[in-house]
Order: sequence, then structure tokens, then C-alpha cells
Amino acid sequence: MFLHIGDNILLAKKDIIAILNWETERERNSNMFFFKSIQQEKKPVFTCKDKDKIKSLVLTDTAVYLSPISCQTLKKRGERHPFHGEEL
Repeated sequence: MFLHIGDNILLAKKDIIAILNWETERERNSNMFFFKSIQQEKKPVFTCKDKDKIKSLVLTDTAVYLSPISCQTLKKRGERHPFHGEEL
């Protein structure tokens, strides 16, 4: 199963460790420390095309993704069954 996080990026759901609200997270010093520590680990950071529209941070083992889609929307997408509403 995959999750579309915006800007034509699909991630395997099994690889996602956390999805954080960027608008809330960037205001907290402890969370910015967390983000900076991730950067120090040399994990690549992929950001959306319009940096002013970042709404969530998606953390995987190999990279960090800054997404223009809210964490609530990503959560709903992740919970949806691929055939929801369709007959097999």
C-alpha cells in the first residue's frame, strides 16, 4: 500500500514512521531541535515546490518529506482501503 503525500510523491505506508503537523511543530523549540537532529543524520529532506505551503512532515527511515497536505488528510488517506466503496 502506498500513500500520496503531494507533489507526485508516493511512499510505502510500511516505511512511514511518523506524520507530524509542520505548522505546530515548527513553533516548538523541542520539535525544531528534533528536525535539526534529523538533518544532522544526513537524511535527505524533500520539500514541496511551494515552501510557503508546507503543512506536514513525513518521517521515514531513509528521508524526511515536507508535504503540502495536512496530516489529517494524510491520515484519512492512509486509513482508506484501496477498494473502499468498490465491489471486487
